[in-house]
Amino acid sequence: MGRSDVHKNRTFLTWTQDTLALADHLKLDKFAILGYSGGAPYTLACALKMPERLTSAVIVSGAGQMNQPEVKNNLDLKHRIFWNVADKFPVLLPLMLNRMRKYREMPDEDIMVRVEKNMPKADFEIFKQNDRITLSKKGIDETFRDVKGVAMDVRLPIRPLGFNLGDIGFPITFFHGKQDNTVPIEVVEWMVPRIPKAKLVTYPYDGHMSVLCGHFDKIAKALNH
Repeated sequence: MGRSDVHKNRTFLTWTQDTLALADHLKLDKFAILGYSGGAPYTLACALKMPERLTSAVIVSGAGQMNQPEVKNNLDLKHRIFWNVADKFPVLLPLMLNRMRKYREMPDEDIMVRVEKNMPKADFEIFKQNDRITLSKKGIDETFRDVKGVAMDVRLPIRPLGFNLGDIGFPITFFHGKQDNTVPIEVVEWMVPRIPKAKLVTYPYDGHMSVLCGHFDKIAKALNH
């Protein structure tokens, strides 16, 4: 992602070493950690491997292992195809990701039509604000500097996480929208009971983005408790 070097053998657990290196560089003895969407497994790994360094851990719209029945049975067709390709036909994944790069060249009006069609209403209302089309195009520029690296990252969540959820003893608060069609609520409903000190806060009318943008005060409060 961005200008970072590719680490071919990286796992969620080895990523915690980078987190510690950054915290030490910034001279942070203790810190809170927030994982959004695909950041969830990284947050879980940190809660497992470095609980003594954390003040709190929060996961918003968090993904789990994306080839589980709880995921596949509740995804829309577009997302189901994407994760099936990543899981069963990884050789095709760079081709699919390259198609996503063409999003940058689409007229903003066409993007809005496509987004409105595919997003829950709450997410679309958030997406219309604050010039998020421009921000999303910039995000794609940074993400796709190395498609092979992105394909490697995408493959991580469809493999076993590399640790047992039951071994995480640090408290984690999950926030999730029940209208999320990117990471279905069933994903966290499966994970949370398996983490001894986890709790789940749900919002019946929110989607993948609107939880983070619309309820950030409550999320920040959980981070600072």
